[in-house]
Amino acid sequence: FRSGPQYNSFLNAIAALRKNTKPSSPGSLRYWTNVHINYCPHGTPYFLSWHRGYLYHFERQLRTLSGDPTLNLPYWDYYSHPSIPVEFTDPSPSNPLYLARTGIDVYNALSLWPFAPEVYHFERGTTDAFEERIEALPHNPVHDLIGGIMSTMQSPLDPIFFLHHANIDRLTHAWALPDGKGIPYSANPYSSTNSSAYWAGENTYASKLKLARYLTLDPTWLGYDYANVSLPAALPAQG
Repeated sequence: FRSGPQYNSFLNAIAALRKNTKPSSPGSLRYWTNVHINYCPHGTPYFLSWHRGYLYHFERQLRTLSGDPTLNLPYWDYYSHPSIPVEFTDPSPSNPLYLARTGIDVYNALSLWPFAPEVYHFERGTTDAFEERIEALPHNPVHDLIGGIMSTMQSPLDPIFFLHHANIDRLTHAWALPDGKGIPYSANPYSSTNSSAYWAGENTYASKLKLARYLTLDPTWLGYDYANVSLPAALPAQG
């Protein structure tokens, strides 16, 4: 991504988001932070569904601000590279990706526990629920190990937040392949007429910004996918 044509578009969009300080403006990071503070379902059902829609709406905003309709939000694969990408640690005043943090290595957050063979069910409250496991490890400790604003509900003020959650979303998609495992669905899991009550209703991000839950069943329904849809088979080398 760093050497590709979208990198400058990403930098320009993040710079514009940080420059805009109006909480009511979708073109500001403060707006997206307030969405997270006011609506994010941490530790409750739809944690993964809600964040998938959040990334979708945020990526659309990046495209608007950059003027690049092809811009894709990158992900940080910390199961391969547990240190924050160096582009985010350069303290140059001209670098919109930098923010002071207390840690840059998240190795101790990593676990294969969410991807264990016995993890078949998806929804919170069921046996060995994937949603509960991946929120506990690696999601929560990645936030805490980076520290600073990332360890608070204002974490979207740090641009690395979005790469972290894009990776959580990627791992969720990879886990669900090829057959959806125990995700609740009707006879056809990839149908807009999904009859499962679990996907009824919508996720709310702001009073006029919502998304039907069934659309978050698969990222391809929202027009995006991942270059790597493999689950980690082992932890990376430490250090």
